[in-house]
Amino acid sequence: MLLIPRDVGGTLEWYAPLRPDASPTIEVLNQNSGVEVAAGTAATRDGVDTTLSAGAAEGAETLSVTSATSVVVGRYYLVSGQSVPAEFVRVRAISGTLLTLANPLAYAHPNASDFEGTRLTYVLTAAVADAEEENWRAIFSWLNATVTQGAGVVEFTITRHPLYNPLTVPHLHDVLRQLRLTVAWDTDLGQVISDAWDETLEELYAQSVRGWTMVGSAKLLRPARYKALLLLAEQYGPEWGEEYRKLWQERFQKSIDVYRANAALDDNQDNAIDASERRTARGGELLRG
Repeated sequence: MLLIPRDVGGTLEWYAPLRPDASPTIEVLNQNSGVEVAAGTAATRDGVDTTLSAGAAEGAETLSVTSATSVVVGRYYLVSGQSVPAEFVRVRAISGTLLTLANPLAYAHPNASDFEGTRLTYVLTAAVADAEEENWRAIFSWLNATVTQGAGVVEFTITRHPLYNPLTVPHLHDVLRQLRLTVAWDTDLGQVISDAWDETLEELYAQSVRGWTMVGSAKLLRPARYKALLLLAEQYGPEWGEEYRKLWQERFQKSIDVYRANAALDDNQDNAIDASERRTARGGELLRG
């Protein structure tokens, strides 16, 4: 769940499956007022459009590119050519024109293969993000080789109380000290942490805890941590066995229940936690509901 702070704004982003032509556009809507940013408003395309300066083998952890100008650590880029399948890679480090990847290549890529940015962005201004509300949508429209492609949709919430992911790799080590010996060596823990945070917010949303009412990111550290461990058990650690997946799932759900029962939520959006909004009195009611 993407949360944009009210009266501050933020950047909306979407990765197209192919490199868009140079004229992507956006429309932004909300559930009450309708159109907030008119269809056809210019969006920004990632400026990276270069090639590999040397071939790379399947399983390689680095790529050499002709130019690393505008390449940003943490972002995804499309490596493609005519003879092999295309794939997205995430950059973990940059040294000159040598890029270290977050995960090994799934395919071999010959010299001169394309290395392109497909990220589309739009800066949502504070003037537009002026009311707390769910169900905002940003619709990116784009072309590839002058052919209209399927629109990219980003859903988000405007919130008075912005939340930030409090989870870090050391938090995972606190629970599982042999973490790096347990998961695959090439596991992108940063991505796992990001996914765990998103799924934690989605779980709360599914249980009728609205994003714009939440106050205090630190209170969500525990459920996000257990969700990350659950993702690791499901995706990267088959040797853990079913008992670990069950353990982390139970702890995740219990910590979500504790948050719902005890977290103070700014229901009326007055920037203060009133007596009726303190969950110590309403916890039982929430959990029964």
